[in-house]
Amino acid sequence: MKTIIMSVLALVALIAAAVGGMAYMGITPFENILNAQSGSEEKPPPAAPPPPQSAFIDLEPFLVPIIRDGELLGQVFLVMQLEVDPAYRSRVTEAMPRLRDGFLRDFHAFLPAHLQYYPQPDENAVKYRLNIIGNRIVGEGAVRDVVFREVSLR
Repeated sequence: MKTIIMSVLALVALIAAAVGGMAYMGITPFENILNAQSGSEEKPPPAAPPPPQSAFIDLEPFLVPIIRDGELLGQVFLVMQLEVDPAYRSRVTEAMPRLRDGFLRDFHAFLPAHLQYYPQPDENAVKYRLNIIGNRIVGEGAVRDVVFREVSLR
C-alpha cells in the first residue's frame, strides 16, 4: 500500500513539474481550449513601417594620384553613388561641383597617408569621411550613404 501511495505522489509531482515547466516557457497544454472559451484569437503583430525611400545619384569616376615624397606611387580609381534623401535630391544635384571638390580634396589628403599602412583603400574609412563631407556641404541628413561600385589601386 505504501508503494502505491508513493508511486501516485511521484506521478503527481512529475505532472506538476511538467506543467510548471511548460507554463514557465509559455506553453500551456490547454491553450486551444482556453482560447476557444474566451473567444479571443491571436492578432498578428502590426506590420513594420516601410523603410524610407532613397534616391541614388551617380558620381563621375575619380582618379586620384598617390604622391608621396614627390614620387608618383600609383593611382586610386573610385566609382560611386550617393544615397540621398529624396527631399534633398535637387539640393545635392545643385551642390555637385562643391561635393566633387570636397571629395577630391579629401582624397588627395587622406589616401596617400592611408595607403602607407594599408595595401588597399579601406572602403569603410573612406565612406565615413565622405558622409561627413557630404552632410557638411549639403546639410545634415542629406547624404545617407556612399555606395562604392568600384575601388581599385593601379
